[in-house]
Amino acid sequence: MRNCCLFIVLSCAGHAALCAEQRATPATLQRWIADLRSDDFSARDNAMRALAGGGSDAIALLRQAAVDDDPEVRWRASQAMADLYAASDDEQTDSDAHAALTALSQQADSSAARIARAALNNQPLAKMARAVAELKRLNAEVAIEPGQNQPQYVILDEAWRGHAKDLKHLSRLNRLELLCIWSVPIDAEGLAALMQVRSVGEIRLYDTGLDEKTAEKVAAATGAHVDWRRGAFLGLQSGNVAQERAPITTVQAGSPAEKCDIRAGDVLIEFGGQEVKDFQGFLKQMVQKAPGEKAVLVLQRGTPIKTVTVEATFGKWSRANLLK
Repeated sequence: MRNCCLFIVLSCAGHAALCAEQRATPATLQRWIADLRSDDFSARDNAMRALAGGGSDAIALLRQAAVDDDPEVRWRASQAMADLYAASDDEQTDSDAHAALTALSQQADSSAARIARAALNNQPLAKMARAVAELKRLNAEVAIEPGQNQPQYVILDEAWRGHAKDLKHLSRLNRLELLCIWSVPIDAEGLAALMQVRSVGEIRLYDTGLDEKTAEKVAAATGAHVDWRRGAFLGLQSGNVAQERAPITTVQAGSPAEKCDIRAGDVLIEFGGQEVKDFQGFLKQMVQKAPGEKAVLVLQRGTPIKTVTVEATFGKWSRANLLK
Protein backbone atom coordinates (compact mmCIF):
# COMPACT_ATOMS: atom_id res chain seq x y z
CA MET A 1 0.00 0.00 0.00
CA ARG A 2 2.84 2.38 0.91
CA ASN A 3 4.55 1.70 -2.44
CA CYS A 4 1.29 2.33 -4.29
CA CYS A 5 0.81 5.68 -2.54
CA LEU A 6 4.40 6.66 -3.25
CA PHE A 7 3.88 5.84 -6.94
CA ILE A 8 0.76 8.02 -7.05
CA VAL A 9 2.53 10.93 -5.34
CA LEU A 10 5.51 10.75 -7.72
CA SER A 11 3.25 10.45 -10.77
CA CYS A 12 1.25 13.48 -9.73
CA ALA A 13 4.40 15.43 -9.04
CA GLY A 14 5.77 14.54 -12.48
CA HIS A 15 2.47 15.47 -14.10
CA ALA A 16 2.42 18.80 -12.25
CA ALA A 17 5.98 19.55 -13.36
CA LEU A 18 5.06 18.72 -16.95
CA CYS A 19 2.00 20.97 -16.82
CA ALA A 20 4.08 23.76 -15.30
CA GLU A 21 6.59 23.40 -18.15
CA GLN A 22 3.84 23.43 -20.77
CA ARG A 23 2.34 26.66 -19.42
CA ALA A 24 5.59 28.45 -18.54
CA THR A 25 4.79 32.16 -18.68
CA PRO A 26 7.28 34.99 -19.28
CA ALA A 27 7.21 35.64 -15.53
CA THR A 28 7.97 31.98 -14.79
CA LEU A 29 10.86 31.97 -17.24
CA GLN A 30 12.26 35.15 -15.68
CA ARG A 31 12.02 33.55 -12.24
CA TRP A 32 13.92 30.49 -13.44
CA ILE A 33 16.60 32.75 -14.91
CA ALA A 34 16.86 34.59 -11.58
CA ASP A 35 17.13 31.24 -9.77
CA LEU A 36 20.32 30.46 -11.73
CA ARG A 37 22.12 32.76 -9.27
CA SER A 38 20.28 31.51 -6.16
CA ASP A 39 22.26 30.72 -3.01
CA ASP A 40 20.45 27.36 -2.92
CA PHE A 41 22.15 24.72 -5.11
CA SER A 42 18.89 22.81 -5.61
CA ALA A 43 17.15 25.96 -6.83
CA ARG A 44 19.96 26.63 -9.31
CA ASP A 45 19.92 23.04 -10.55
CA ASN A 46 16.12 22.87 -10.83
CA ALA A 47 16.03 26.18 -12.70
CA MET A 48 18.57 24.93 -15.24
CA ARG A 49 16.54 21.78 -15.85
CA ALA A 50 13.30 23.74 -16.14
CA LEU A 51 14.80 26.19 -18.63
CA ALA A 52 16.03 23.29 -20.75
CA GLY A 53 12.36 22.41 -21.20
CA GLY A 54 11.21 26.01 -21.62
CA GLY A 55 10.90 25.84 -25.40
CA SER A 56 11.42 28.69 -27.83
CA ASP A 57 10.33 31.34 -25.32
CA ALA A 58 13.34 30.53 -23.15
CA ILE A 59 15.96 30.91 -25.88
CA ALA A 60 16.41 34.69 -25.84
CA LEU A 61 16.62 34.72 -22.03
CA LEU A 62 19.15 31.88 -22.01
CA ARG A 63 21.25 33.57 -24.66
CA GLN A 64 21.39 36.72 -22.54
CA ALA A 65 22.20 34.76 -19.37
CA ALA A 66 24.97 32.88 -21.19
CA VAL A 67 27.02 36.10 -21.29
CA ASP A 68 26.30 37.03 -17.65
CA ASP A 69 29.12 38.28 -15.41
CA ASP A 70 28.64 35.29 -13.08
CA PRO A 71 30.57 32.28 -14.48
CA GLU A 72 28.15 29.72 -13.00
CA VAL A 73 25.16 31.53 -14.53
CA ARG A 74 26.96 31.49 -17.89
CA TRP A 75 27.68 27.80 -17.58
CA ARG A 76 24.17 26.82 -16.49
CA ALA A 77 22.45 28.97 -19.13
CA SER A 78 24.59 27.63 -21.97
CA GLN A 79 24.15 24.04 -20.74
CA ALA A 80 20.37 24.54 -20.56
CA MET A 81 20.46 25.90 -24.13
CA ALA A 82 22.44 22.87 -25.32
CA ASP A 83 19.99 20.49 -23.59
CA LEU A 84 17.01 22.38 -25.02
CA TYR A 85 18.49 22.10 -28.51
CA ALA A 86 19.25 18.39 -28.15
CA ALA A 87 15.71 17.57 -26.99
CA SER A 88 13.80 19.82 -29.38
CA ASP A 89 11.74 18.24 -32.15
CA ASP A 90 10.02 21.48 -33.17
CA GLU A 91 11.53 23.03 -36.31
CA GLN A 92 11.27 26.67 -35.16
CA THR A 93 12.64 25.97 -31.68
CA ASP A 94 15.40 23.89 -33.23
CA SER A 95 16.31 26.68 -35.65
CA ASP A 96 16.25 29.41 -32.97
CA ALA A 97 18.34 27.36 -30.53
CA HIS A 98 20.83 26.47 -33.27
CA ALA A 99 21.25 30.16 -34.16
CA ALA A 100 21.76 31.08 -30.51
CA LEU A 101 24.34 28.33 -29.99
CA THR A 102 26.15 29.39 -33.16
CA ALA A 103 26.39 32.96 -31.86
CA LEU A 104 27.70 31.71 -28.50
CA SER A 105 30.25 29.43 -30.17
CA GLN A 106 31.81 32.40 -31.96
CA GLN A 107 32.53 34.35 -28.80
CA ALA A 108 35.90 34.52 -27.07
CA ASP A 109 36.96 31.25 -25.48
CA SER A 110 34.78 30.54 -22.43
CA SER A 111 32.79 27.72 -20.88
CA ALA A 112 29.69 28.94 -22.76
CA ALA A 113 31.52 28.93 -26.09
CA ARG A 114 32.92 25.45 -25.46
CA ILE A 115 29.50 24.05 -24.52
CA ALA A 116 27.95 25.66 -27.61
CA ARG A 117 30.63 24.24 -29.91
CA ALA A 118 30.25 20.78 -28.39
CA ALA A 119 26.47 20.91 -28.89
CA LEU A 120 26.88 21.93 -32.53
CA ASN A 121 29.63 19.39 -33.25
CA ASN A 122 27.70 16.50 -31.74
CA GLN A 123 24.29 16.79 -33.31
CA PRO A 124 21.74 14.24 -32.08
CA LEU A 125 21.17 11.48 -34.62
CA ALA A 126 17.49 12.37 -34.93
CA LYS A 127 18.34 15.92 -36.03
CA MET A 128 20.92 14.65 -38.48
CA ALA A 129 18.45 12.16 -39.94
CA ARG A 130 15.87 14.93 -40.46
CA ALA A 131 18.49 17.13 -42.15
CA VAL A 132 19.56 14.28 -44.47
CA ALA A 133 15.95 13.56 -45.41
CA GLU A 134 15.32 17.23 -46.21
CA LEU A 135 18.52 17.57 -48.26
CA LYS A 136 17.59 14.48 -50.28
CA ARG A 137 14.07 15.81 -50.82
CA LEU A 138 15.64 18.93 -52.32
CA ASN A 139 17.75 16.78 -54.70
CA ALA A 140 21.09 16.86 -52.93
CA GLU A 141 23.26 13.77 -53.26
CA VAL A 142 24.02 12.46 -49.77
CA ALA A 143 26.38 9.50 -49.44
CA ILE A 144 26.20 7.37 -46.28
CA GLU A 145 28.41 4.31 -45.88
CA PRO A 146 26.55 1.07 -45.07
CA GLY A 147 26.24 0.61 -41.34
CA GLN A 148 27.05 4.25 -40.63
CA ASN A 149 24.74 6.95 -39.27
CA GLN A 150 26.44 10.04 -40.61
CA PRO A 151 26.97 11.16 -44.23
CA GLN A 152 30.38 10.87 -45.86
CA TYR A 153 29.82 13.57 -48.46
CA VAL A 154 27.09 15.87 -49.80
CA ILE A 155 26.83 17.32 -53.32
CA LEU A 156 24.59 20.20 -54.36
CA ASP A 157 24.53 20.80 -58.10
CA GLU A 158 22.23 22.10 -60.84
CA ALA A 159 19.60 19.56 -59.76
CA TRP A 160 19.35 21.23 -56.34
CA ARG A 161 15.80 22.51 -55.77
CA GLY A 162 16.44 24.29 -52.49
CA HIS A 163 16.79 27.96 -51.66
CA ALA A 164 19.38 29.89 -49.66
CA LYS A 165 17.57 29.22 -46.36
CA ASP A 166 17.74 25.46 -47.00
CA LEU A 167 21.54 25.47 -46.71
CA LYS A 168 20.95 25.58 -42.94
CA HIS A 169 20.42 21.80 -43.06
CA LEU A 170 24.13 21.37 -43.82
CA SER A 171 25.02 22.65 -40.36
CA ARG A 172 23.10 19.72 -38.81
CA LEU A 173 25.57 17.16 -40.16
CA ASN A 174 28.43 15.77 -38.07
CA ARG A 175 31.99 15.13 -39.26
CA LEU A 176 31.27 15.49 -42.96
CA GLU A 177 34.32 14.58 -45.04
CA LEU A 178 33.37 16.53 -48.16
CA LEU A 179 30.80 19.18 -49.12
CA CYS A 180 30.59 20.02 -52.82
CA ILE A 181 28.54 22.96 -54.13
CA TRP A 182 28.59 23.12 -57.92
CA SER A 183 26.80 25.66 -60.12
CA VAL A 184 24.52 26.71 -57.25
CA PRO A 185 24.48 30.51 -56.82
CA ILE A 186 25.13 31.49 -53.20
CA ASP A 187 23.70 34.85 -52.09
CA ALA A 188 24.17 36.68 -48.78
CA GLU A 189 21.60 34.53 -46.98
CA GLY A 190 23.13 31.33 -48.34
CA LEU A 191 26.61 32.51 -47.38
CA ALA A 192 25.47 33.16 -43.80
CA ALA A 193 24.10 29.60 -43.63
CA LEU A 194 27.28 28.17 -45.14
CA MET A 195 29.37 29.98 -42.54
CA GLN A 196 27.56 27.97 -39.84
CA VAL A 197 28.72 24.60 -41.18
CA ARG A 198 30.99 22.87 -38.68
CA SER A 199 33.06 19.70 -38.52
CA VAL A 200 33.62 19.31 -42.29
CA GLY A 201 36.95 18.34 -43.81
CA GLU A 202 36.76 19.95 -47.25
CA ILE A 203 34.36 22.30 -49.04
CA ARG A 204 34.49 22.58 -52.83
CA LEU A 205 32.92 25.75 -54.18
CA TYR A 206 32.77 25.68 -57.98
CA ASP A 207 30.81 28.21 -60.04
CA THR A 208 28.84 29.58 -57.06
CA GLY A 209 29.25 33.31 -57.72
CA LEU A 210 31.44 33.70 -54.64
CA ASP A 211 34.86 35.28 -55.15
CA GLU A 212 38.16 33.96 -53.83
CA LYS A 213 38.27 36.38 -50.89
CA THR A 214 34.83 35.25 -49.73
CA ALA A 215 35.92 31.61 -50.04
CA GLU A 216 38.80 32.42 -47.68
CA LYS A 217 36.27 33.78 -45.18
CA VAL A 218 34.29 30.54 -45.46
CA ALA A 219 37.48 28.61 -44.67
CA ALA A 220 38.17 30.78 -41.63
CA ALA A 221 34.60 30.46 -40.31
CA THR A 222 34.22 26.70 -40.84
CA GLY A 223 37.76 25.49 -40.24
CA ALA A 224 37.52 23.47 -43.47
CA HIS A 225 39.91 23.33 -46.40
CA VAL A 226 38.08 25.27 -49.14
CA ASP A 227 38.75 24.50 -52.80
CA TRP A 228 37.42 27.51 -54.72
CA ARG A 229 37.10 27.68 -58.51
CA ARG A 230 35.13 29.75 -60.98
CA GLY A 231 33.96 26.39 -62.31
CA ALA A 232 35.74 25.60 -65.60
CA PHE A 233 36.30 21.90 -66.35
CA LEU A 234 38.85 20.62 -68.86
CA GLY A 235 39.39 16.96 -67.98
CA LEU A 236 43.16 16.59 -67.54
CA GLN A 237 45.14 14.81 -64.85
CA SER A 238 48.82 14.48 -64.09
CA GLY A 239 50.47 11.77 -62.01
CA ASN A 240 52.55 14.28 -60.05
CA VAL A 241 51.32 17.88 -59.96
CA ALA A 242 54.60 19.10 -58.44
CA GLN A 243 56.77 17.46 -61.12
CA GLU A 244 58.80 19.82 -63.30
CA ARG A 245 57.02 20.50 -66.59
CA ALA A 246 53.42 19.32 -66.94
CA PRO A 247 53.05 15.80 -68.33
CA ILE A 248 49.44 14.73 -68.91
CA THR A 249 48.73 11.18 -67.73
CA THR A 250 44.94 11.01 -68.11
CA VAL A 251 42.39 12.61 -70.43
CA GLN A 252 38.81 11.97 -69.37
CA ALA A 253 36.55 10.46 -72.02
CA GLY A 254 34.06 12.95 -73.46
CA SER A 255 35.78 15.89 -71.76
CA PRO A 256 36.63 19.24 -73.40
CA ALA A 257 40.27 18.09 -73.41
CA GLU A 258 39.45 15.00 -75.47
CA LYS A 259 37.24 17.00 -77.81
CA CYS A 260 40.13 19.34 -78.73
CA ASP A 261 42.52 16.37 -79.22
CA ILE A 262 44.66 16.61 -76.08
CA ARG A 263 46.16 13.16 -75.44
CA ALA A 264 47.66 11.23 -72.57
CA GLY A 265 51.44 11.54 -72.84
CA ASP A 266 51.33 15.14 -74.07
CA VAL A 267 53.34 17.70 -72.11
CA LEU A 268 51.62 21.05 -71.53
CA ILE A 269 54.07 23.92 -72.04
CA GLU A 270 51.80 26.93 -72.49
CA PHE A 271 48.28 27.83 -71.36
CA GLY A 272 46.41 31.00 -72.27
CA GLY A 273 49.59 32.64 -73.53
CA GLN A 274 51.55 31.90 -70.32
CA GLU A 275 54.38 29.41 -69.85
CA VAL A 276 53.49 26.34 -67.80
CA LYS A 277 56.40 25.25 -65.59
CA ASP A 278 54.52 22.47 -63.75
CA PHE A 279 51.01 21.06 -63.51
CA GLN A 280 50.39 22.83 -60.20
CA GLY A 281 50.96 26.16 -61.97
CA PHE A 282 48.45 25.14 -64.64
CA LEU A 283 45.86 24.30 -61.97
CA LYS A 284 46.31 27.73 -60.37
CA GLN A 285 45.45 29.32 -63.71
CA MET A 286 42.48 26.98 -64.25
CA VAL A 287 40.69 28.01 -61.05
CA GLN A 288 40.17 31.48 -62.53
CA LYS A 289 38.46 30.15 -65.68
CA ALA A 290 34.69 29.87 -66.03
CA PRO A 291 32.51 27.43 -68.00
CA GLY A 292 32.10 28.46 -71.64
CA GLU A 293 35.36 30.40 -71.79
CA LYS A 294 38.09 29.40 -74.26
CA ALA A 295 41.88 29.08 -73.99
CA VAL A 296 44.75 28.14 -76.29
CA LEU A 297 47.04 25.33 -75.09
CA VAL A 298 50.46 24.51 -76.52
CA LEU A 299 51.72 20.95 -76.04
CA GLN A 300 54.70 18.79 -76.87
CA ARG A 301 53.86 15.37 -78.32
CA GLY A 302 55.57 12.18 -79.39
CA THR A 303 59.09 11.21 -80.48
CA PRO A 304 60.53 13.03 -82.23
CA ILE A 305 58.86 15.84 -80.29
CA LYS A 306 56.48 18.04 -82.18
CA THR A 307 54.59 21.11 -80.97
CA VAL A 308 50.78 21.02 -81.09
CA THR A 309 48.46 23.98 -80.52
CA VAL A 310 44.78 23.45 -79.63
CA GLU A 311 41.89 25.64 -78.48
CA ALA A 312 39.68 24.30 -75.70
CA THR A 313 36.21 25.43 -74.65
CA PHE A 314 35.73 24.79 -70.95
CA GLY A 315 32.82 22.74 -69.69
CA LYS A 316 31.18 22.40 -66.28
CA TRP A 317 32.04 19.98 -63.52
CA SER A 318 29.91 16.85 -63.15
CA ARG A 319 29.13 14.96 -59.94
CA ALA A 320 31.64 12.25 -60.87
CA ASN A 321 34.40 14.81 -61.43
CA LEU A 322 33.74 16.53 -58.11
CA LEU A 323 34.94 13.49 -56.19
CA LYS A 324 38.28 13.24 -58.01
